[in-house]
Amino acid sequence: MPVSHYENFPVASALLPARLRKPVDLIYRFARAADDFADEGDLPGHERLALLASFGDELRMVERGAPASSEQGSRLRDANVSESGAAPSSAGVASVSGVTSPKGARRRAEEGPLRGSDPEGAHRADVDARMAGSTVAFPQAGPLLHVTPAPVPPSDRAPSRHPLFQELAPIIKEYRLPFELFHDLLSAFAQDVTKTRYADYAEVLDYCRRSANPVGRLLLALYGAATPQNLRWSDHICSSLQIINFLQDIAIDDAKGRVYMPQDELARFRVSEAQIAARDASGAWRDFMTFQVNRTRRMLWDGAPLGRSLTGRVGLEMRMIIAGGDRILTKILNANADVFRHRPVLRAYDWPLMFARTFSIR
Repeated sequence: MPVSHYENFPVASALLPARLRKPVDLIYRFARAADDFADEGDLPGHERLALLASFGDELRMVERGAPASSEQGSRLRDANVSESGAAPSSAGVASVSGVTSPKGARRRAEEGPLRGSDPEGAHRADVDARMAGSTVAFPQAGPLLHVTPAPVPPSDRAPSRHPLFQELAPIIKEYRLPFELFHDLLSAFAQDVTKTRYADYAEVLDYCRRSANPVGRLLLALYGAATPQNLRWSDHICSSLQIINFLQDIAIDDAKGRVYMPQDELARFRVSEAQIAARDASGAWRDFMTFQVNRTRRMLWDGAPLGRSLTGRVGLEMRMIIAGGDRILTKILNANADVFRHRPVLRAYDWPLMFARTFSIR
């Protein structure tokens, strides 16, 4: 369920019960707006971090019970943040109108995945096992509590005064949404400003834990389904959707000076950043991408039982998200992993195939 690198997030689709569409839309808008601070426009890094800190200030005001500010601050006006009630066109979780994650949603309105492979396989935490292609065990999930991320420093200026928080505050209170999860998202987006390389898969997963997993956990809280097991399944789905977005957007991210692919694995497969910059899918590129796709697919299917644990239309939405992510992975391989010339996207004909796939997801 993850927002741009959130392209894979259920954005208040018609499958959701009507009472949940506004809360889901507000969570999406929060993640999308914050992700835009880190990603969009030409602001220097320190201004991006200040905008993210202003969101952190606003969250702390809500947490203390202070009313959200009634006017929009000049910094957010300058950043051209949308105040409309409609969700932005794309960001990073999967939606039934497009598999999405906050970073992915921004680009994924058209994209999606194909068919899956073996949903089984044990998760191992050691690097050697990961390099052998196994997925990674996530930490035991307590009732909605994330490991505390490096906090976004408080702003030294006035609060952001974004009207979004006037709408979000009562939703947080009504559904008792954990503030740590919103702060996790801000921490990940701040990291996008300051960190452009990831030494290994563990670092990538730590980013996913804060950039994508909080969205799934917030949605489970909205659904009243945040059990420890559901949270673990959700983390696997959200992290896999985030990584799927990374795989789709290798060229887009490279143009922004970011490489989310683990540096040790690039070295292992003898793939250089120069090859990425040249948009060169020759040599060991396909082997490298096949390794990434297979590992990500296993992680996705390790979370697939959530699609049956959740009932009714919410469960169907989740199964569509899983089927969409899987379909994109298949499209990557079908294009010989040349995501430079054939960025995989969902087309109209994919949706009936994804729907049919939902019946076999267990």
